[in-house]
Amino acid sequence: MEILITILYVLILCILFFVAAPFIVLTHELGHAVAYFILTKPDTIDIYVGSYSDSNGPKIRIGKLTIYFKFSFPIMSNKGLCCSSKQETNYIKWIIILIAGSISSLLLACIIAWFVFNYDLHGLSKLFSLVLIGYSILAMITSLFQSSPTNNECEYYNDGENILLALKLKNKLSVLKEIPELIANNNYKDAIANIKIVLKSAPDYVEYHRLLVQVLLWDKEFNKAKNHLNVIASHFTLKPTDYATLGYVNSMLQNKQFAIENYELCLKYDPTNVICLNNVGLEYTETNRYKEAEKYLKFAIDIQPDFWSAYAILGYCKILQNQLDEGKALIEKSISMDTMYSYAYKALGLYYIKTGDTLEAKKQLDKAREIDNTINLDFPDSSY
Repeated sequence: MEILITILYVLILCILFFVAAPFIVLTHELGHAVAYFILTKPDTIDIYVGSYSDSNGPKIRIGKLTIYFKFSFPIMSNKGLCCSSKQETNYIKWIIILIAGSISSLLLACIIAWFVFNYDLHGLSKLFSLVLIGYSILAMITSLFQSSPTNNECEYYNDGENILLALKLKNKLSVLKEIPELIANNNYKDAIANIKIVLKSAPDYVEYHRLLVQVLLWDKEFNKAKNHLNVIASHFTLKPTDYATLGYVNSMLQNKQFAIENYELCLKYDPTNVICLNNVGLEYTETNRYKEAEKYLKFAIDIQPDFWSAYAILGYCKILQNQLDEGKALIEKSISMDTMYSYAYKALGLYYIKTGDTLEAKKQLDKAREIDNTINLDFPDSSY
């Protein structure tokens, strides 16, 4: 009987813990939101509970505030994010906003506990209030002191690391806050300059190194991107997406074997990465290794049936093997999903070369070049 009672208590604690988790996340993010409204006065604020940016689940809108919930087993995860439409550029105010999250959740938990014990409510209520306090303390430690968690989708610095970043940047904080808008406006040169200013004051923040590489790629600065990836490799531990980026850079620089090696490294740690599967499929296609190419491209399509790029590359692979009708059908399927993928038109150009329609081939290759002026329009030696 004592064992059963112990098991029951453990189950009750687990249930209370999983109920407390989303409550603490919600109050934490609301603390950030209230501080934003008071100090920054944004037009809107979005709060995500159970995710970092998923807006597809249930939502609650209260005036300028929208709260998005993502449910998962057992109820929802302890992920949370507060996004303001207006960035705070005063570093002292930003630190207050960052601290407000942990303080609000702990303060509310203490108020609930005081109310429950002061009015001598049911024992389960007392237990729940203690769990709330314990979880809010744990959440505060995780948020303010522990290193940021990494997940496969993205990485966000926790409040403590952002506080340290604010202290390092101080009056340069506005430089950091300008970066998203510069990128959104395709002003890559200025974004690169701003990121370099941030990294000069905070060189140990690896995600800004990765952001610099990404913006360099958008700006078609492939050699500079490769050089900075080498900087990341020499100072930090690479993760699968870094190998994927190294593969892409080497693809753009026509270093095909190095590209394949890095894509394979990415897939070793992240075997369902459809971008890597697609890109390594392209490299195998252009190095006449068609069986390997088809294996990776078909796997990418199995994982993501609406992945237009994989259809185009698989069609290209088929055309190179003189399976013209099958290849053309795959390319047309790709174009029906996305009309702006340059490789689909490159592959169509090859199709019309093989069928003897040089005028139509030129038209398709010109279309590919129009979409992407960096595309390599050469074909493997075995394609004719």
